[in-house]
Amino acid sequence: MAKPDPALLVDVVADKVLDAWRIAAEALRRAGIRQLVYMKLKASRLRDRTDVFELIKRGLDVEACRTYLTAHAPALVTTFEDSVAHALAEE
Repeated sequence: MAKPDPALLVDVVADKVLDAWRIAAEALRRAGIRQLVYMKLKASRLRDRTDVFELIKRGLDVEACRTYLTAHAPALVTTFEDSVAHALAEE
């Protein structure tokens, strides 16, 4: 039995990885800002919370995010409201 060509295997794996990255990038592009805020609040890391503050200060549609979170992640609404208050206090 012949051994597979390692260069060919690398090309095949690289193609699969690139395909996965393209799929992930497309999913993120389609997710939208409300889902991004949801993911950042859910992660609850300091950098993610700071990102939410900055989005709010730069004109994030707070009402649209509040509505989305109320419908899809009610447990995060209080965290979001705290973030809104914090961001507005910094302005």
